[in-house]
Amino acid sequence: MELFNQPSSDGFVDVIPNLFPRLETVELSALNKVVDMAEVKDSLFSIGGLKAPRMDGFPACFYQNQWGQCAFDIFGMVVQVFTDCHVPNKLNSTLITLVPIVVSPQSPILPKLISHSQVRFVPGRHITGNILLAQELMHKYKIVKGKKCFVAWKIDMSKAYDRLSWKFTKYVLVELGLPKATIQLIMHCVSSMSYQICVNGELTEPFQPRNGIRQGDPLSPYLFVLCGKTFLYYF
Repeated sequence: MELFNQPSSDGFVDVIPNLFPRLETVELSALNKVVDMAEVKDSLFSIGGLKAPRMDGFPACFYQNQWGQCAFDIFGMVVQVFTDCHVPNKLNSTLITLVPIVVSPQSPILPKLISHSQVRFVPGRHITGNILLAQELMHKYKIVKGKKCFVAWKIDMSKAYDRLSWKFTKYVLVELGLPKATIQLIMHCVSSMSYQICVNGELTEPFQPRNGIRQGDPLSPYLFVLCGKTFLYYF
């Protein structure tokens, strides 16, 4: 629990201006458009039937099988969340267990914002590309001659998701030029979550973190790589 409650440092420098490409008006409008029933249904049915069960024990397959009965209730709740830019606390509570949740989200806008060197989480890119690039760079450094020196850094970010500063995350979202309502909704999703740890089938008391993003959240990989892009420019 101490990991999630470590205070975030305010000592980092400001986000580099114009680090990210500017979104076009059409792309910004797409972020502000009203969610429709088809999008809600597609999102629900993209979840594995027995993945990410809630505190009440109802897995996704229950709502998928009963979609005809609960579609309008679910849709109304989602619309309310987007309208208010506020996620009810009961919807943002998480169980921490030893089983990770893996997701493969896609977005038409994020590939434009994510660096070309980042090969994960973007359709059409493969991690093997960076492996080949690293091999070529090491080979080049080995055979290069002359007085010019080269240095390669390998950085291992320990507990990177859990240590990501919320304040820094918001700075990055602002630098992206996202609509204020979108930033507000994203940051509320990030900062209003609560955890309970499941140990041998028993749950601890809920607690709220002060930093970090949630493992298994479809949004978390994108937030991490966008913040990571900013971090790399400091070196």
